[in-house]
Amino acid sequence: MLPAVFFLLPPSTYGFRSTYLPRPILRLVEAPVIRPSVAVPPQRSCGFPVYAYTSLQPAACTHLRSTRDGEHSKRRKATILAAAKSLYFPAYVLLAGLLGVTRPQLYAGLSEGFITRALSAVMVLMGMTLSLDDFARIGRSKRAVVLGWFAQFSIMPGMALIMSRVFRLPPHLAAGVILVGCCPGGTASNLVTLLAEADVALSISMTAVSTLTAGAMTPLLTSLLLGSLVPVDTAALLRTTLQVVLLPVALGLVTNSYLLPSLPPSLTRGLARSTPMVSGLLVAAICGKVVATNAAAVLQSGGSLLGAVLALHSFGFFFGFWMARALGFSRQVAKTVSIETGMQNSALAVVLARSSLPHPLSGLPGAVSAVCHSVLGSLAAWVWSREGDRRGKGAEG
Repeated sequence: MLPAVFFLLPPSTYGFRSTYLPRPILRLVEAPVIRPSVAVPPQRSCGFPVYAYTSLQPAACTHLRSTRDGEHSKRRKATILAAAKSLYFPAYVLLAGLLGVTRPQLYAGLSEGFITRALSAVMVLMGMTLSLDDFARIGRSKRAVVLGWFAQFSIMPGMALIMSRVFRLPPHLAAGVILVGCCPGGTASNLVTLLAEADVALSISMTAVSTLTAGAMTPLLTSLLLGSLVPVDTAALLRTTLQVVLLPVALGLVTNSYLLPSLPPSLTRGLARSTPMVSGLLVAAICGKVVATNAAAVLQSGGSLLGAVLALHSFGFFFGFWMARALGFSRQVAKTVSIETGMQNSALAVVLARSSLPHPLSGLPGAVSAVCHSVLGSLAAWVWSREGDRRGKGAEG
C-alpha cells in the first residue's frame, strides 16, 4: 500500500523539503551529507554508530539547493532508497506470502531447517543493535518499560484467546494464534517507532526486556492458555525459546559490545545500514516458506484466520496506546507502547509451533501475523508521522 502511494507522489516531493515522507527518514539520510559546520557527527558509544536525528538548518537547505544538479540527484536517490528500505518491509513480507500461495515451488530449495537458522540469524542481528547502554536506560524509564512489558504479555495473549474463539478457529489454528499472542515484541518495532516519531530508545529497551524474559513468559503463558486445547510439549517449547532467542541475542550483544568497536568505522556503518534490510528479507523468507508448505490450507482457512490475526494486532495497537494514556503517559510514550504491543515476533511463533505443537498447520498463523502486523504498523507510523507534520505546521503558523 504505502510503497505504491510513495511512487505516485509528484517528483517535487522527493526533495529535502518534502512533507510527504516521514520526517525521521529525511533526518536519517540528510544529516550525514550536511557540511561539517552544521552537521551532527555520529557517536560511537558501541560498535554500531548512532546518528543524531536532527532537522536541517535553513543555511544547510540553502547550500543544498545551490549545489550542482548531479550531486542533488545523487542525494535525492539516496533519500528515495532509504525511504524504500524503511517503508517496503511490509511489501517484502506480503510479496513472500503471495508467492508462497501462488508459486510454492519457488521455496522448494529451502530445507526444513532453514526456518530455525534464519530466525537465529535475525535474533543475532537484533542483538547487534543492542548495547549495555540500552539496559542502563531501563532504570531511567522503568515505569514505561514495565507498562510495555505488562501490555505485551497480558493484552496480546488475552486478545489472542478471545479472537480465536470469536472467529471459531479449529484447535490447531487457534493454538497458533495464541502462540503468536504469547511471543515477545517484534524485531521491526524499533524501525516502525522511528517512522512514527515515537521514543526509539524506549522501544529498544522494551524489545530487549520482552525478548529476554520470553524464555520464561512465552512457554508459561502458552502452556496455561493451550493446556486444555491442544497438547503442548513444554520442554521443547522452553528449549527452542532458549536456542533461537536468548543465546542468539546474547551473541549479538557481545559482538556489538566487544568486537565491532575494534573494526573500522566505515565497516560498522555499513553493517548498521544493512541490518534492517537483511532482517526483513530473512523474516519474509521464513513467512514465504511456511505459507508455501501449507498453500492449500491457506486458501481453505482464508477469511477466518486472516480476520482473527488482523483483529488481534489491531486491538494490540489500540489497547496499548490507550492504556498508556489512561495511566498518564505522554503521547509519544503511548505511541511507543502501542507499537511494542501490537507488533509480535511472529517468526518466533512459527519456529515454536513447529517444534512444540502437534499439528503441522499450527505455524501458519505466525506467517499470516508477520504480514498483518507489518502492514498495520507501517500504516500507524505513516498516520502518526503525518500528524506530527500537521502539528509542526500549526506551530509555525
